[in-house]
Amino acid sequence: MIIGAGGAAMRLISELKSVTNSARYSVVALIDDSKRKQGEMLYGVKVYGGREDIVQVAKKLDVDEIYFAVPSASENTKKEILEI
Repeated sequence: MIIGAGGAAMRLISELKSVTNSARYSVVALIDDSKRKQGEMLYGVKVYGGREDIVQVAKKLDVDEIYFAVPSASENTKKEILEI
C-alpha cells in the first residue's frame, strides 16, 4: 500500500516494479485524501480512500508494508498519518 497518489507514488510504483521484477512486491492499494482521486485507478492501482481508510483497507487487502509517498506533506500531517 502506498500513502499518496501523485507523482511520488507513480515513481515508487515504477521503481518497485523494475527493481523487484514484480516478484516480491505488488502494490495493491493507494490512499489519498483527494476526493477527486478516490475510487479511480491510477498507475494500474485503485485509490481506495483517504487516511481514515488506511487501517480498514490494509486489513481487507492483507497489506504487509505501507510506503509514504507525499513529499509535500507538512510535518504535522506526516505525524498524524504515521500514528494511525
